[in-house]
Amino acid sequence: MQEVAEMMGLVWSAVIAVAVIVVLLTVISGLRRITTELKLMREALQITIKPVQPEEEKATARPQSEVPAEPETPQQTVQTAPVPPPPPPPEQPPQPEVIVVGEISDLKDLLRTFNLKSVLLFDSAGHVIDHEGEDDPERLAALLAEAFSVIMMANDRAKSFAVFDGGVEGVVKVATVDEREVYAHFRTGRPVGAEELRRITEQIRVVLARMLEVR
Repeated sequence: MQEVAEMMGLVWSAVIAVAVIVVLLTVISGLRRITTELKLMREALQITIKPVQPEEEKATARPQSEVPAEPETPQQTVQTAPVPPPPPPPEQPPQPEVIVVGEISDLKDLLRTFNLKSVLLFDSAGHVIDHEGEDDPERLAALLAEAFSVIMMANDRAKSFAVFDGGVEGVVKVATVDEREVYAHFRTGRPVGAEELRRITEQIRVVLARMLEVR
């Protein structure tokens, strides 16, 4: 019986040893297989995967022919102020009428041609030479002769003066006869320009010259 027990112990020991050996071989075989597969995978990865450039190199690396794009500038919206309407043209003053001078032989023709209210010819002593359209020529001649003598004392180069009040009332020296100054006073009921005043004065001189020729 003792021998049988010993034999059985040897058998179990052998079985256990064989089992351990089988397990070790299985483990070693599995490790080799895993190592081989890892080696193959590593080689495959080295072949197919290319090295990737770092992000910084990608940002700085540019082809030589590439032209850098200009930075986009934000569009600014310019608001223009509304343009005020042009001011209305200034009102033009009434233009004097253009008088066509025909044949003038006396003061009546002068009044009719230039649309005058009155004309008075007088000398520096206040004597009336001729008049047309004046109500009180003697009184007016005396007053104007005295007034013009005062003006001449203040300015001996004065030859005329005028008052504007809707129309024109003027006094002008027209001639010198026998060492006496001859003046003309006239009134207009409308605005007249400097050119028309000059033409009125010229025609008064023409009328005075004809009157002196008759005398």
